[in-house]
Amino acid sequence: MSGYNSNNIENQTRKKLKLGRQMNDKKTIDLFLNVFYVVDDSLPEFKKIRLQNLLKNNGGKPGNVSESSEESLTPNLYVSSNRVYPFDSDSVVKSVTPLWVEKAVSNGFVHDVSNYSPVLYQFLSGAVLLLLDLPNDDRDAITNEVKRFGGQIRDDITTDLTHMICLDPRGAQYNQCMELKIPVVLPQWLDECFRHKKRMDVELFCFPDPIVYYENNPTPAKLYPYYDKEQISSAGDYNMVLEDEVIYFGNDINIKEDFKIILEDAVERAGGKIADQYSHQLVTIVILKNRATPECRMVAKDQKLIASLWWLTNTLSRGYYNSPLSTLLDYPTPPGGLPGMENNVITIAGYGNVTKYYLRRLVTALGARYDSAINIETTHLICGRTISEKYAKAKTFPEITIVNHLWLEDCYQLWELMNFAGDSRYTFIPRENPILDASAGRTNLLVAELERWMNVDTVPEFYSSHNDNDNREEGSVNIRQRRKAAIKATRVLNDIVMPDANAFEREMSRQSSNSSSSRRRD
Repeated sequence: MSGYNSNNIENQTRKKLKLGRQMNDKKTIDLFLNVFYVVDDSLPEFKKIRLQNLLKNNGGKPGNVSESSEESLTPNLYVSSNRVYPFDSDSVVKSVTPLWVEKAVSNGFVHDVSNYSPVLYQFLSGAVLLLLDLPNDDRDAITNEVKRFGGQIRDDITTDLTHMICLDPRGAQYNQCMELKIPVVLPQWLDECFRHKKRMDVELFCFPDPIVYYENNPTPAKLYPYYDKEQISSAGDYNMVLEDEVIYFGNDINIKEDFKIILEDAVERAGGKIADQYSHQLVTIVILKNRATPECRMVAKDQKLIASLWWLTNTLSRGYYNSPLSTLLDYPTPPGGLPGMENNVITIAGYGNVTKYYLRRLVTALGARYDSAINIETTHLICGRTISEKYAKAKTFPEITIVNHLWLEDCYQLWELMNFAGDSRYTFIPRENPILDASAGRTNLLVAELERWMNVDTVPEFYSSHNDNDNREEGSVNIRQRRKAAIKATRVLNDIVMPDANAFEREMSRQSSNSSSSRRRD
């Protein structure tokens, strides 16, 4: 009995010891000091043997779950890909993924086991980040999300650092990371990881030449409204952004002749020209209304740049080139609505003029119906700030779903009716802070999602939208006639945490309670 008590006390003592060599410990300490491990039998045999060898060769000792063993070593670490320690009821045994072991060997010290749970969806496990030049409020929000999904934050460059996140590519830490070949990426990379809940490739966001930036102008493009004849007449005067480009308007683009003349003149001033007929040899850019059409697939096969009419007017106004893939609605829209959206009536509040206009176009592209007023038909309120008459009124209707613009953008990007329940990214709405307004319109189109539309066998389901008559490519429509305007948006890439990057316009004048007069003002 005394022998059992002695073993039991010794095992309890082991459980309280720190597991392995920590970052600041001497290298003479065994890497897996005090680690008594059990490896999940369900792992592939070769992987199980490799993990056991890594643990044993670096100071770890096999744990024994049998109390009848004379030299019973109560385990304190369980290695599994998808389950926790099955013999432990009070959670004293730490369960980790194989990545915890592998990262410890490659780094020379162990990480906190809480970042490597085999049952929590920690897609950032192993990611160790340095946040360089982000505003404090955004830094705190990003830090919380990174830790929530298994990532870690460092205050300086460390030997285990995997990424540096920054907006301004300069300074000693940036230079050191570049020399060490540590990826330095834009904050949008994290935004995409959080949005899709998986570790995204850093290629699009990686310095020194992130693809999401215009190569000669690393300033995020501004968000513009769709231009009328008077506004487009002055575009393209001071740049050659379309130099040597030959632009063809696809068969589904219906531009009024007077607007086409003005547009052609602006294109020529920017160095390009418009072709009357499609030529594989001459045309470089094809403007289309819809994706997933035979014409769209043909020009994609010809490797032409495909864009929406809105991209063209935006590019002329920006004065520099942004890929149509860096925005949602600068690329042709799906030919119909998202199934499940057809009965939704959506209104918008708490966003500035330009952002609200972009979001309204997104609502229509999804096949939902936009209404400027809250009423008994309203199903959703897309809200950027709680200081809003519409927000207060929507709270009196329990059946109205209140979310921010990220829900709308994700529904469009993934072509799926996203579940907002329990996802703070969709339900977070600040009181006054304009951060949501500043962050709208920055989602990059994913190539993998677009490829689904280009293959006749993988085209997502869509329905013939009741908004089709509102989506004609009239071209000469001005801001006061938006219901007849093309479905495009001013999706310009702003950095994830730049609420002060551009001076967005003040929120539109509050709508009258008379919904019909409100629609006329829109």
